[in-house]
Amino acid sequence: KLNEALINKSINNGITAAQDNSEIARDTIVLKHELSHIINKDFQHGTYALVMTPIAVEALSFGATTAFRKLCNIQEPKTLAKSILRSSVAVGSIFPKAFISAISYIFLWRYHEKRSDKFACEHAESRLELEEYAKWHKENESPYAKGNRRDVRLAEFENDPLHPAPIDRREMVEAYISQLDTAHTKL
Repeated sequence: KLNEALINKSINNGITAAQDNSEIARDTIVLKHELSHIINKDFQHGTYALVMTPIAVEALSFGATTAFRKLCNIQEPKTLAKSILRSSVAVGSIFPKAFISAISYIFLWRYHEKRSDKFACEHAESRLELEEYAKWHKENESPYAKGNRRDVRLAEFENDPLHPAPIDRREMVEAYISQLDTAHTKL
C-alpha cells in the first residue's frame, strides 16, 4: 500500500489524494516503529532472553533454596522415602519457574514495543503521521474489550500478550500530538 501511494504521488507530481497522504503517513510511522526494533536489536535481545531468563530464574531459585537450607539447618535426606519426597517437590517447582520465565519474557518484549512506539512518535515528521498512528491503534482496539481500564487491558493481554494494549498505545501517541500542538502554540 505504501508503495502504491508513493507511486501515485510521483505520477501526480506530488499532488495526491488525502487518502494517499494518510496511507503514506501511517505506513511511514509504522516503518519507524519497526526501524527502532532493528536499531535496538530487539529481536536478538529477545532471543537471548528466551535462553537466559530460564537460566537466571533457575540460578535465583537455587540460591534461595541453598540459603533457606542453611538458615533452617536442613540436612540431606537419609532415606529413600525422604529422597523421593524432596525430588517430587523439585519436580513440582518446574511449573512456577516456567511461569516466571514466561512472564519475564513478556514484560521484556512489551518494554521493547513501548520503546519502539516512543521512538516512532519522537521521530514523526508531521502531525499527520501521529494522527494516523493514533487512528491505526484505535482501529486495532478490540470491540469486545468493554468495562474499566483493567478489564480492557486484561482482554487485550489475552489477545496479544507481547504488545501493550492498543488503548494505551493510542493515548501515548495522542500525548505526543498534544505536545506538538503545545510546542507550535508557543512558537
